[in-house]
Amino acid sequence: MELLERAGEIAALHDAFGAVQRSGTGSVVVVSGDPGIGKSALVASFVAGLGPGVGLLRGGCDDLFVARPLGPLLDIARRMGGRLRDVCDRGEPAAMFDAFVDELTGAAAPTVVVIEDLQWADMATLDLVRVVARRLGELAVLVILTHRDDVGRDHPLRRTLGGLAGARLARVRLGPLSVASVRHLAGDRSVDPELLHALTGGNPFYVVEALSAGGDLLPDSVREAVLARAARLSDDARRMLDAASVIGLQVDRGVLAGVVGDATAVDELVDARFLVPDAGGWAFEHDVVRRSVERAVPPELRRQLHARALSVLGDSGDLARRAHHAIGADDREALRTVGPQAARMASRLGAHREAAALYAEVLRVVDGPGRPTSERCALLDACASAQVRADQPLAAVATLEELVSATELGGDPLALAAVLATLSRAYREAGDGARSLEAAERADEVVAGSGDATAVASSRSRRRTRMFSVGDLEGIIAAGDEQLAADPGSGADDAWAVPLLNTVGSARLLSGDDRGWAQLVTSLARAEGRGWGADIARAHCNLASVAVETYQLAAADRFFARGLDVARSHDLGLYRCMRGTRTTLLLRTGRWAAARDEALALLRDADLSRMQRLEPLVTLALVRARLGDPDPGELLGEAAALVGPAGELDLSHLVDAASAEVAWLGGDASALERAARAMRLAAGASSYVWLRGEAALWGRRAGIETGPLDGLPAPYLDQLSGRPAEAAVAWASLGAAYESADALADSDDPDELRRAYDQLHVLGARPRLATVTRSLRRHGIGGLPRGPRATTAANRAGLTEREHEVLALLGEGLTNADIAVRLVVSPKTVGHHVSAVLHKLGAVNRREAVRRAIEIGLVART
Repeated sequence: MELLERAGEIAALHDAFGAVQRSGTGSVVVVSGDPGIGKSALVASFVAGLGPGVGLLRGGCDDLFVARPLGPLLDIARRMGGRLRDVCDRGEPAAMFDAFVDELTGAAAPTVVVIEDLQWADMATLDLVRVVARRLGELAVLVILTHRDDVGRDHPLRRTLGGLAGARLARVRLGPLSVASVRHLAGDRSVDPELLHALTGGNPFYVVEALSAGGDLLPDSVREAVLARAARLSDDARRMLDAASVIGLQVDRGVLAGVVGDATAVDELVDARFLVPDAGGWAFEHDVVRRSVERAVPPELRRQLHARALSVLGDSGDLARRAHHAIGADDREALRTVGPQAARMASRLGAHREAAALYAEVLRVVDGPGRPTSERCALLDACASAQVRADQPLAAVATLEELVSATELGGDPLALAAVLATLSRAYREAGDGARSLEAAERADEVVAGSGDATAVASSRSRRRTRMFSVGDLEGIIAAGDEQLAADPGSGADDAWAVPLLNTVGSARLLSGDDRGWAQLVTSLARAEGRGWGADIARAHCNLASVAVETYQLAAADRFFARGLDVARSHDLGLYRCMRGTRTTLLLRTGRWAAARDEALALLRDADLSRMQRLEPLVTLALVRARLGDPDPGELLGEAAALVGPAGELDLSHLVDAASAEVAWLGGDASALERAARAMRLAAGASSYVWLRGEAALWGRRAGIETGPLDGLPAPYLDQLSGRPAEAAVAWASLGAAYESADALADSDDPDELRRAYDQLHVLGARPRLATVTRSLRRHGIGGLPRGPRATTAANRAGLTEREHEVLALLGEGLTNADIAVRLVVSPKTVGHHVSAVLHKLGAVNRREAVRRAIEIGLVART
């Protein structure tokens, strides 16, 4: 197909590669556009124009029933051979990633790596993209990634691309052809170029397919165009085309010959542009062609072709492809054999989402829930594990609930207790704290009759942790102390005692009892003495998080300095949790820019679980609210959805407290009252002293009766007792700069108000500063600064800080959806910002806005 109107895009790729050659450091170019817009053609044209000696590594993702784990890397390894292929054949993901990076590091010349069709990528392939992107500073490589634009906002690819913000990144988005180019392609055919352009949207692939269909009438769809072209093939070639479409985007020479029996007609398919030569066989020119042909194959014939392909692959074929054909052939026995093998391989490679999907397919064909067998139970267990790792807690809950029912029939209390413990964790990840505790309590009851003292102690220890779900600190402390005291001789050395000391110590501190520090430190020391990595990481995590919750902020900084390294080396899940909690520490110590940057970095992390997103979302919302920036409500809406209606007490309180502050700063009295009443209700059933203090403060501001103040932490007690100056000193002694200024802002003393004004001005806390300004003016104090924020005033176009951010991202060629992912807002909000930018710059479109911004120096020329 002739490449039209793509000179600028090809030049951009050559410029990017030239920069790699000059600097010796790598970069990424993301090529996106609609299906058929010419992404592969663009890359092919660029590759064809490379000079001699340039390394080229190219792979793509497949549109299979379940994505092939690390498919692009396996394609590259198959073509390269050598050590990379040997490592990939062993299926060890860490070693595969290392071997691939070693290949890039040891390359004699700058290398181009192309990974196509990332909209179909598995999680392991997205991990590979992130690994390579992190190493670009030491690799002379240009990474070209292609994907369709029609991926949803929640697609893992969006978050992966958003997480590449730290890399040298460029984006190329391909648009449709003009009417003039469509007229050029039509040549002297008797078609109306403007009508053809309207029917195809200027999509080059669709234009060519429509023209290739022949005849004077244009087809209504590209599928009709493809099938019209296929109708002109010989019978043998059409049978081969049907078989190839079922085999997949890449068509192995041996598999195709085995399925059709005679591959001589393949030349006709190549001549007709259905297939193009590829390493090991052929590939479809475009997946739209493959899918159009496949969907036209009668269902029974399609099933037979899948069965033949499965037979040809035999026992030695690629596991993912064998599973794909077993599903397509509806071969239950084959799926029961190869499905679990392919799922285990996917899990080993880190493709947990794909593993979960494969297990679900296998469960569909084994004996149903009414007849639980050992095979089904093993599959349910493996499926639930994959679902938990893939951050699919609701699916994991459903799987585990069935497994509980099946395990009950087995009569093994220890096995049932283990499943219930896993179900308890899944409920917690799904945001249902009450059911999490119920499952833990039931596990405790089941294991109590087993006669296994260690199992009983471990189950009770786990239940104490789940009691945090409902804020029962007193119950945790009483039951935990009793359990620890029951075996004073050896209990402290048992595996169950280390996490129990951690749990009880945390509960003590949160209830205002400083003796909890000794129990946390003891838990850490004993875990370190035995080399128990997970318990070491958990102890560090709790030390840091409890220090943040109780405003021991200086101590929290020290705990994070050591704890993050420990958690990263022992437990990546806890590491991400600690980074989330650290955003709260940065917020509370007035380091708002750092809090915002850390929260944004976390929210771009594709591996972040649903619940791990909660704290960064709340932190980012509060930073924006305190600075007077837009969008805090959207972030809190997402956070509230994560917690759910039955969320854990501390998590729901986190969202409610932030919602109260956002409503108060925004002057929304009804929203403030709703949030304050929710906090008051939760605090009434808990002995969390800091939670009670925060609930009382927002209740007072909402006009709700606060109740007794005894036992509250000193800063809250002073603030609620009408001693703002004393409260400010108490907050300042803890390192809480904003809380200190906020307390002073409640004063009626002009000197104290002026001190509050100065502190809030330094922080840039515009909404709270505005209330203090009004109070000072009521006292007759003038001479206070007016007008827009300094950063806005200094901006030559009058753009706000957020509008300037959006403008810079427009300069990168990002779509509204891409910008929304990068800034963690909705595409609708981005649209409002883009409209404001266009208006202030007097531009009619995005391209003109960027051009004018470059002219006046608002953004740098790229």
